[in-house]
Amino acid sequence: MEKKMPKFEGKWNSEPFIWHNFSQLNYVTMDTEDMTYWHTFHFNGRKGFTKRQMDFNTRPYFLIQEELAPMTKFVLRYSDKVIGYHALNCVDGKNVWNFLFDYTHEFLEKFQAVPTFSITWWGWPNHDFLPASLKFDKPLLNFFKNLESSTSVLDDTITFVMGDHGFHWSNYSEKKEGLLERDLPLLLIRLPPVFLKTYPEMAKNLVDNAARVTSHVDVFQTLVHIVLIKKSLILLNTYFNLTYLI
Repeated sequence: MEKKMPKFEGKWNSEPFIWHNFSQLNYVTMDTEDMTYWHTFHFNGRKGFTKRQMDFNTRPYFLIQEELAPMTKFVLRYSDKVIGYHALNCVDGKNVWNFLFDYTHEFLEKFQAVPTFSITWWGWPNHDFLPASLKFDKPLLNFFKNLESSTSVLDDTITFVMGDHGFHWSNYSEKKEGLLERDLPLLLIRLPPVFLKTYPEMAKNLVDNAARVTSHVDVFQTLVHIVLIKKSLILLNTYFNLTYLI
């Protein structure tokens, strides 16, 4: 029987999120997400934050855009409830995912001379419509190509491309393949060449763990490990950037 997560009723201000560790190490931090209603810290009645968490955050801008811009209405069944919500079609003349790609690119380019920690999160439209995932292939490829050609960011950036869960909104999720995908979300990790050269044993661990069942807890512990590495390198004036595309 599937266990349900307890509903968190309060604010998240005092929770020890990993980005606080990076902020303490003078990283410039950024959090972007496309849908305010389905935002990680506001979904299903969550209260979010009343204190600023990261240096850059698109939520205030998206809240305004959702009042002004064309919206698409969705009706979903979630936990035996029918939920209706709206999602932005476009922002500043761009579809939402391209806007977030460009915003992330500009952030990384602007602060490439200092350490950064960034999270870019998409929920729409592929969260509820499986074929829409195909729309991400070319924009994702172009994002990394443009980043590589116009900046040196990838030379010292550890990149995670991941999902929080697989597709679970249709009959497909009840089929054999769907059941596997639902609990085995994508996780890709790219280490920059300088990291591979400096820490070959860690690179080997990633290769070994690729054939093992891991969880988001392991991702968190990986980030904790990176924090510890950073602390050991402060005296050497060396750093690694963290970029998440989720």
